[in-house]
Amino acid sequence: MKIYYSERASWLGTDIMLEVYNRQPPSNMQSYFSYQMDTVVRCVFYSKDSIPKILLTIEFDTSFTQEKTTVADFTRDFTQKEKEYYHLRQAMNKDIETDKGFYEYYEKTNFNIVPIIDDVSKRVYILTGTTEAGNVLFGNDYLIEFDNNNKITRRNKIHRNLIQVSTEQSGDSAVGAIHTHLPETGDFITPTDICTLLLYAPFTNWGVHNVISENYLSIWSCTNRSLVLISTKALKKINKNEEKRKKK
Repeated sequence: MKIYYSERASWLGTDIMLEVYNRQPPSNMQSYFSYQMDTVVRCVFYSKDSIPKILLTIEFDTSFTQEKTTVADFTRDFTQKEKEYYHLRQAMNKDIETDKGFYEYYEKTNFNIVPIIDDVSKRVYILTGTTEAGNVLFGNDYLIEFDNNNKITRRNKIHRNLIQVSTEQSGDSAVGAIHTHLPETGDFITPTDICTLLLYAPFTNWGVHNVISENYLSIWSCTNRSLVLISTKALKKINKNEEKRKKK
């Protein structure tokens, strides 16, 4: 949910930023990041000056309703928390630029960088987003962990490949989509998978999304945001009992 809140704020924040500046952002605007404070999610756009400033601040509640969204389009200093996020984002950018061998790039995609600082750790998730309508991408995602000095302590490729799932489904009823996990990705649906589904499922007619691994089936309900995990052993037993019942 933390990844989703950050990405959702960045999506909506970018649209609002373009509206505020009539689709012509200031020439000294460099980039943005989003972060959560309790029930508030803030998206900030900052300058590329030698001492950067916050140029635009947009705040959402976690329901992301328009009525509870506030926009402050004045220049201000970074808060202490924003300084931490800024330096973490800069450290992540530098690693992506210098280590071309670890990060994989695909045509018609871009990296979505999600920094998170909490009591658990200081880390960055990287998701691969598509620039083409009609497709949802799972995979080619990363978890990069940092120490308090913004030095990388661990880098992990969550999925080893890129999985493309079409949003085009026949019929009007709620249907499901599916993708599989290699053993190195793990038995369960990943946090980045769930974030992707939270972002994109509202634009599809998916009722559920299934993730199949060697040992488990993960069933994510796109309609009520719930997860069910079933072991493949239990699934085989259920299918076997169902076959017996049909024969009777």
